[in-house]
Amino acid sequence: MIRAAALILAAGLVWSCQTRPAASVPEPVPVPPSAAEVSFDSRVQELVTLLPVAESREEARIEIAALGSAAVPALIRASADPDPHQRWETVNLLGLIADPSAIDPLVERVLGEENAHVRWRALWALARTTDAAVVVPKLLLGLSSEDRNVRWRAAIGLSMFESDAGLQIIHEAIRDPDPFRRWEAINALGRVHGAGSIEALLPALRSPSARDRNEAVLSLGQIGGERAVELLLAALEDEASGVRWRAAMVLGKAGGSEVVPRLRALAEADPDPQVKEQASRAADRIEARP
Repeated sequence: MIRAAALILAAGLVWSCQTRPAASVPEPVPVPPSAAEVSFDSRVQELVTLLPVAESREEARIEIAALGSAAVPALIRASADPDPHQRWETVNLLGLIADPSAIDPLVERVLGEENAHVRWRALWALARTTDAAVVVPKLLLGLSSEDRNVRWRAAIGLSMFESDAGLQIIHEAIRDPDPFRRWEAINALGRVHGAGSIEALLPALRSPSARDRNEAVLSLGQIGGERAVELLLAALEDEASGVRWRAAMVLGKAGGSEVVPRLRALAEADPDPQVKEQASRAADRIEARP
């Protein structure tokens, strides 16, 4: 009986709570920033505006970096400034501070940035701020963009975090008419590669641009394997001494004892003394292996 009475009482309380009109909750009154907060924000903003000025840049960098996360909101706002120098400075500082709240703005800068220097600095900043598990899913979204340039930036960004999701886009860009885009593609294959990557590099190895050939040789060294060594040996005969120098250096890491005679011959006969020295060092390195 006592238990029944308790249940009836509880039910009545529930009904009472359900039927009683809810008390009105007053709207929170906004608290204006204190004078100290206003002064601090003004100082941070002032420092950010000093970054593009050569005479004040270094001091502004030091002071902003010392502020750490407190400076991040102002830096994020400035990371979309029309001036590419300002954008570079701000993403550079975001990387130095490495606050997680900057991850999404940095991804936006990577995918939307037309200036290559700023874009690459934003990638560096992302690598300091977070890891592949966080940033790769965000960059993957760029691969589905209707904008060819966004897809390209996403592919290069993914390669920096060792994701080969944009590998086909990178392969195709080896033939791009834009020299810097070609360089980015060739360079990326030194980080991410797969079936068809060596064949994709063939146009770069035959390019009239020594820069293309230089970078292709370095990427072949990262890919490795019998076919890569075969192409590197052919590069020892390139007309550009810089290509021969790089091919010799890379063969010292990627080649086996079978390449030593070619390296010794290059060390004797090449007209460039730096190539001779590199070829000799590469051969010594291979022979010194256990």
